[in-house]
Amino acid sequence: MLDTKGPEYRIGTFENHKIYLNDGDPFAFTSDDCVGTNERVSESTEKAIDYKKRFASTEYNIKNNIDAVSHATCAMAIDTKAKGIVISSLSGMTVRMVSRFRPPVDIIGMTTSLKAWRKLNLSWGVTPVLSEEFNSVDVMFYHAMQKAKQIFRLSKGDNVILTGGQTNGKSGNTNTIRLETIS
Repeated sequence: MLDTKGPEYRIGTFENHKIYLNDGDPFAFTSDDCVGTNERVSESTEKAIDYKKRFASTEYNIKNNIDAVSHATCAMAIDTKAKGIVISSLSGMTVRMVSRFRPPVDIIGMTTSLKAWRKLNLSWGVTPVLSEEFNSVDVMFYHAMQKAKQIFRLSKGDNVILTGGQTNGKSGNTNTIRLETIS
């Protein structure tokens, strides 16, 4: 089943198989490999997760078109070895939907809404960008690529996945996935 929680730490093993923390107890995460105690827990296991393998082996329940486009965006990013995904979304819903699939690449979530931008700050793997409104999909994707070049470390030949929809001012129009290669 798909994990739709926000940011999380996956941790390794604990001394005596568990620890107990009380309110106010000092506690630290460390990047050192160690057996967890009440004082510290290794966060290095998060780095050991193979998100590409996790995506391929997880059975997803695709309920609607947004689920399908979001899933396809992640699959396309994996299949093309993309360096990132840029999603243009009025409400931020598509960005959050892609984020919940935990793609193994960074995500830029572009939105014109300050409220949506704030929500995107809480989404896994997302760099939110407040953008202007665009009058066409081509202009929107042009600006998405400019942000990708600015935020991701892109080189000639790198792939970026762009996702968005109609620029008619209405939410829920995501229906386009585009692969762009840096030239």
